[in-house]
Amino acid sequence: MKQLATDWHSRHRPLGGGILYANSVTSNQIWRFGIDRSGLIGTITPLTLAQPLKSADGFRLIRANGFLLAENAAGRLDEVSIARRLFHA
Repeated sequence: MKQLATDWHSRHRPLGGGILYANSVTSNQIWRFGIDRSGLIGTITPLTLAQPLKSADGFRLIRANGFLLAENAAGRLDEVSIARRLFHA
């Protein structure tokens, strides 16, 4: 996962630091990547899910800490809110 984030970073170096969220369709997980002011990947945090995901795919930002997430195997589209310590779908 760190290599994936590093590859992303090499193409999309953010200015001033921030957070990157990523998901995996095969492992049904979501991670938060801390990005420092120099643009380097720092802490990688797996997010705690309120419910299991089924082929989580198509993860798109719609507002600050709000995403749409397509679950292929479930045939559903979730509106996702990410809080400091809990993922809500």
